[in-house]
Amino acid sequence: MLTQEVIDDLDSGVREMVLYLDEHGFDTCDSGDGSKVGFMGCALDFPHVIAQCTRDNFFQELDRLGKVMEPFMDSWFVQGSCVPGGGVCTLEVSQPQVHNNST
Repeated sequence: MLTQEVIDDLDSGVREMVLYLDEHGFDTCDSGDGSKVGFMGCALDFPHVIAQCTRDNFFQELDRLGKVMEPFMDSWFVQGSCVPGGGVCTLEVSQPQVHNNST
């Protein structure tokens, strides 16, 4: 469960999605709405939320994320990434078609 301080620090363009995923039990660990790309060199220029899981439950969690995201599939993409031999895998929801033009 996210603390109020963490919620307040979330970018406004992804806050609701982070809360939605948190409510559905995903371990969110990174997010952004693209607004910081102009002054934060490593920032993505589009809305995204990343969650983490283990290799043991990667495919199960990716499938679950797909089901949870069904109401948003017209505008959000779902993908997952896992490094062979690694312990932590990532699940991502993003809107790469919504670029922040503040750069």
